[in-house]
Order: sequence, then C-alpha cells, then structure tokens
Amino acid sequence: MKVNNLFRIVLGILISTNVYSQTQSFRCIFNNGIVTNWDTGKPISKNNNSMPEIIFDQIDIQKGKGRFIGNLGSEDVQVLKGEQSFHIFERTPSGNLNITTIFYPTQKFSDMFPVVHSRHINLVSGPFPSQYVGLCKKLN
Repeated sequence: MKVNNLFRIVLGILISTNVYSQTQSFRCIFNNGIVTNWDTGKPISKNNNSMPEIIFDQIDIQKGKGRFIGNLGSEDVQVLKGEQSFHIFERTPSGNLNITTIFYPTQKFSDMFPVVHSRHINLVSGPFPSQYVGLCKKLN
C-alpha cells in the first residue's frame, strides 16, 4: 500500500514537471483593472478596464525565459517558477517593471489560467502603477 502511494506521488511529480517544463504560449485577456496616479500630490485610484490583450510566447519555466508580445511590440522576459504558478518579469526599455503571475488552472477554471498583471510605471508626471486581472488561454 505504501509503495503504491509513493509510486503515485513520484509519477504525479514527473508528469507535472514534464507538462510545465515544455515551452508554452498564452493569450491573456484582462477584464478588470485599477490605475493610480499622483497628479494631485496624493494617490488617486480608479477602475480601468481598457487593458489590451497580451501574448506570452516561448515561455520556458526551466530556463527562466520567454517573450512578451503586446500592442507596442515584444520584449524578452524572465520567468520564475512559483507554487502552482509562474511569474513573468518584463523590464521595459525605459526601465519600468511589469510583473505577471499566471496561476495553474484548477477544476473551477477548466483550461483557463487565472492571471494578474501589474505595471510599475514612472512617467514624467510621476508614478502611474496599475493592476489588471483576467484569464489566459494556453495556445499550444
């Protein structure tokens, strides 16, 4: 009995590692967001649902790299493995940092991957951070 359970655990680890170690691509759609500005000298946040879709391509969790494809072009990104998720770090040409976490789906989400995308932007007028939530679909 104990050997059978141990075999199932080892097999599960090998299968999950193999599935999520391959290069993957995702199309992410965001339907809820919030942006904050300091135009008045204090932080003011408001809802914003106008985030364009993002495609993450060639995501290789084992090698820690991939590509971000957005409405203004594409960039190389760093990828870090999390617990039932992975994190994507994009450094923009102007030095700003965008962080995206894609969570592995559960039965509740079927084949959709919950996602959170945070932008840490500093404009000439001051900080302009935002955070969006949505779902990603695996493309391959």
